[in-house]
Amino acid sequence: MKIAFIVQRYGTEILGGSEYHCRLIAERVASKHHVEVLTTCAQDYITWKNEYPEGSDRVRGVTVRRFANAHPRDIHAFNRYSEWIFNNSHTREDEIEWLKQQGPWCPPLLEYIDRNQQQYDVLIFFTYLYAPTVMGARIAPHKSILVPTAHDEPAIHLDIYKELFSLPAGLAYNTDVERRFLTTHFSIRQASRTTAFAYRRSRSSSSWPRSLSSC
Repeated sequence: MKIAFIVQRYGTEILGGSEYHCRLIAERVASKHHVEVLTTCAQDYITWKNEYPEGSDRVRGVTVRRFANAHPRDIHAFNRYSEWIFNNSHTREDEIEWLKQQGPWCPPLLEYIDRNQQQYDVLIFFTYLYAPTVMGARIAPHKSILVPTAHDEPAIHLDIYKELFSLPAGLAYNTDVERRFLTTHFSIRQASRTTAFAYRRSRSSSSWPRSLSSC
C-alpha cells in the first residue's frame, strides 16, 4: 500500500505540534507500507522561509519530497489582515487571500499532488489550518483522510473550512472533545467519522489499515 502524508513542515528538527505527530505516525506506518511525505522547504512556522533543500530526502527511513514556498510570511501584514477578516463581512476570495498570507503558500506541492495522486492509495493530510490541506484535499477527496488537530479559534469559522471538513473520505480525531466540536459545528460525511486513527475498510477491495496506530 502506498500512502502520502501531506504536512506543512517535516523534519527531525521540528519537535512540536502536528508536524511531530505526523512524523511519528509516518515512521511507524513505514514499517509495513510504502510511505512518502509531501511537504514544504520550511522549518520555521512564523516566516515559512525555505530552509530545507528542495527535492527528495530520506528522514529516519521515510521518503520526504520537499517543495519551495512561493514567499515568506509578513507576519505583521498577516495579523492586520486577520483582524480585518475576522471582524468584517468578506468574500471567499478574501478568505483565499488570507490563506495565502497565512502561508505556507506552495503551488509546486499542490501541482505535484494533482499530477501524481493516482499513484497513492491514500492521502493523509495533517492539520486543517494551512493551505496544503485546504487546497490539497480538493484534489482526490475520495481517498483523502484529514487529521484535523482542530480546536475552537477564529480561523476555523471561515467558510473555506466548512468546505474542507465536508470533503474527506475519513477524519481521524485525536480526542473525543475534538470530535464533538467538529461534528457539532460542521457538516461531516457520516462515513468519515472515525476516532483516534481507528480507520476501517471503506470498500471490499481496499487494503486500508484497520488502525494506523497499530500498523
